[in-house]
Amino acid sequence: METTKDPPMVQNPANYFQDTVRAGGSNISNFFRGMLEEQRREEAIEKGVQLAARQALEISKQTTEESKLAMELVDNKRRNFIEQKRRQQLRENNEELRQLEMKLRAAYTGKALAAQIAEREAIRQQEKLLCEQENNLLEAARIKDAEYRQMQLEEERKRKKHFREEMIEQIAERATERAKKYEEFLKEKKILDEISRKLIEEEMAELKEKAERQTQFRKDIQDFLCMQKSWREQHKQITDDEDVKLAEFLKKREAELAAREREKQEMKLKRQEISDRIGNEVAALYNAKMKRQELIENLLVAEYSQRVDEEQRKKLEKQLRERIQVRLQLAEQKADNLRRKFCQQEEDRIFREEQMQLLAERDKLELLSNEKRRRKILEHRKEIQNCLDEKKKRRAEEVALLVKQRDDDFAEENRMRQLIEEERILMLKEHATELMGFLPPGILRESDREFLPLPPIT
Repeated sequence: METTKDPPMVQNPANYFQDTVRAGGSNISNFFRGMLEEQRREEAIEKGVQLAARQALEISKQTTEESKLAMELVDNKRRNFIEQKRRQQLRENNEELRQLEMKLRAAYTGKALAAQIAEREAIRQQEKLLCEQENNLLEAARIKDAEYRQMQLEEERKRKKHFREEMIEQIAERATERAKKYEEFLKEKKILDEISRKLIEEEMAELKEKAERQTQFRKDIQDFLCMQKSWREQHKQITDDEDVKLAEFLKKREAELAAREREKQEMKLKRQEISDRIGNEVAALYNAKMKRQELIENLLVAEYSQRVDEEQRKKLEKQLRERIQVRLQLAEQKADNLRRKFCQQEEDRIFREEQMQLLAERDKLELLSNEKRRRKILEHRKEIQNCLDEKKKRRAEEVALLVKQRDDDFAEENRMRQLIEEERILMLKEHATELMGFLPPGILRESDREFLPLPPIT
């Protein structure tokens, strides 16, 4: 039993479209030759399918329904295969469909480019948002740092105030201590004065008896007074030294605090300067990056627009060349018709003269009488006219055959144009909805609204 292999099927029309874009074109003669070869292959496939179907019907009489389904499946596969091959040949050999494929491919490129631009814009917005967040974080850190420095200054002021209070308290304590010592000294002095007075009274009473003792006592008093004076001077010097040391300590402390404050201010200025310089460098790098990105995007958009304009210009030039070619062909056809008509008339005249001469030589008209010669000439003319009429009839039949062939060619051309239009509509149905907004101008027509949900065409 012979078996036939199912023809390959095109699984994915989108992949098929991508494959056909890479396919090369051929001229019209190669197209029709390919169509004839394809028809012969289709006939061979059909014969093989029919033979396989007959053998299957003879072998499996009890499975008639299954055989019918199998036949329908095979027939559907065959029709699908033929349809796919026809579409493939149309897409490979028709310039309009190839141009449509190129435009669809350019539209896919434009769509991808627009998606990249949108993605870059989203990345730019995200980077801008991140930059704003970083600025907010830096501002929050700056505020927090300022609050921390303010808190440190407040603590430093509190420490200074507490230190001053302690120093004032110490000075007050020392003054109180000096006052107590001075009171004790006054008490001692009072006691000594009282003792001195008593001694003086005793000495006055015993002046004579105690002269030597009185003199010694006075001497002791003088020594005591000298010692008291020396002690007072020494105590005053100690107090003055302590005040000078305290003033020097306070001055030194204030100088250290001022130096520390200047150092903090210098560190703050340096940090601010470094932060500003880093921020300026980052901003400059970001601006340079954005300018470079915008320049690349503008170049890509300009290149895409230029490519679309170039394709539109080529299309218009092609249409203009085709119109000029048609006009030239019409002019050549008219000139050829006139030339052919003139040649035909000249050929008929020469044919008449030659036939008349041949018939005259055949019938020896110069030997006949005038009446017979006249009748023979009329017969010759009638015979020649019949020959000419026969030639005209054959020529008319040839012309009719040529006209019929031309009409058949026109009908075939119209059929091919219709097939091409159907294939164009099919390709647009497959891709136009997805590429809406990215298609080059001129690819869609107003008549496509009947088949596609299109927006208003401007």
